[in-house]
Amino acid sequence: MKKLFFYLLTLPLLLGAVSCVDPDILTVNLSEIILGAEEKSSQNITISSTSAWTLSGGADWLQISATSGISNSSIKLTAKSENNSSSERSTTLTITSKDLSCHVIVRQEPGRVANCTATPNKIVALANGIAFDYSFGSNVNRYAVMLIESKEYNRYTNDEIISKLTEDERDTPEDNYVTSWSNLKPSTEYIVCSIAFDKNGKQGDFVNNKINTKSNRNQAEATISIEGYDDNYWYLSTTTTAYCSSYYMVAYSGTTGNEVLLYSSDAYLAWLIKNQNDSSYPLTPIVQSQAWRVSKAANDIYFHTYTWGLDASNEYAGTISRNGGSISESKSVKHFNMAEEASKTIIKNRHSLNNHFEAIENLNIIN
Repeated sequence: MKKLFFYLLTLPLLLGAVSCVDPDILTVNLSEIILGAEEKSSQNITISSTSAWTLSGGADWLQISATSGISNSSIKLTAKSENNSSSERSTTLTITSKDLSCHVIVRQEPGRVANCTATPNKIVALANGIAFDYSFGSNVNRYAVMLIESKEYNRYTNDEIISKLTEDERDTPEDNYVTSWSNLKPSTEYIVCSIAFDKNGKQGDFVNNKINTKSNRNQAEATISIEGYDDNYWYLSTTTTAYCSSYYMVAYSGTTGNEVLLYSSDAYLAWLIKNQNDSSYPLTPIVQSQAWRVSKAANDIYFHTYTWGLDASNEYAGTISRNGGSISESKSVKHFNMAEEASKTIIKNRHSLNNHFEAIENLNIIN
């Protein structure tokens, strides 16, 4: 009996010893946090652990106050930069202690408005200019655009360029506007930068596009000269360069000068010709080196032609030719060339197609 009593007495002691061993514990108070879009937005997480722990993961935009510790710790998570995007960015942190692990998803809110961009759409590049219309996002209320030569562009950060665009005059988006840049360098890469704003003035994504101007050497050119006229026709002749296999032409004959087209940039005229050619009413390439004629009303006193050559590979030339004239009081034909003077200054023009579409209705599209 004494022996049996001894075993019964020690059993509770053994049970008590096992219940005093604590299991490993690792917890994090939050499994997901959301930081604001602005720089230095921050939030803390609390790690509770019975053993040493380590933290891994992260992103270059996220600053973490500590990546290891013992027992309970408070960790500060801070956005190192503003989220200059219309998309949220996120990263996952992993906290490990012995065989245990926890995950925390860190998200940073977008700092830009979605569907708020002004992007170059149909682009035409000559040797001395660039022209394009726009594709606008659904949330665009105003926009700003600038052109920078690539070697200059690389001297600035995107934030510096965005700051400059934010200061610039803002245009109202309309589907019928074309922007053209004149007096550019041939065979040079440029960057078109644009940013748009919603009705509350909040910015959309920053957009940049590389565009190369063409060469101005060995060009496919066609020049139209007025040789005479009568009440019914303008009599013309064509001179082409050896590189020109064909060319597109827009001709204007009327009672008044077509100011809209006459003083437009070369790049804009090329944009009109190309888009007319791409439309449902394409221009037909002309190959002609002899005398020919274009209809003229009896009271027409102005005639202008705008030609854009194609080479043997059907590539558009880097130059566009203008020619034309008006009937003087002595009823003779006056010739002139509207070529622009070279300048280092980049000129920006915004053209309304409302007037131009009306003007095009008065153009003789030569087929």
